[in-house]
Amino acid sequence: MDFYSTTLKYYSHWLGIDIAYVKDNEIATTYSEERNKIQPGYTRQYDLLLWYQDTKIIISYGKNANDHIKELARTLKFGLDIDSIKDSLFTSFGKKPNHNIKLYPI
Repeated sequence: MDFYSTTLKYYSHWLGIDIAYVKDNEIATTYSEERNKIQPGYTRQYDLLLWYQDTKIIISYGKNANDHIKELARTLKFGLDIDSIKDSLFTSFGKKPNHNIKLYPI
């Protein structure tokens, strides 16, 4: 079983965009109605999900985050460490983000 491909499909579903189709060195933004819903098994909705990879940044957002996306996309760039990304999120949204990191050796 190819766990990496399965994981990419899982996150593609959550993000609302196929990660495989995002070009390298691209910051992609996608509006997703799923960000406006409380997902089964969770206690609140996630207004924004951010996928950060060495060569891809994907921002999936809903209506509550809509006004902040252009500013956030402008402040993100490749090569940032997690603290810089969190700072960008805090600057754009005015609140501390929750985050989870998954590492996959390639």
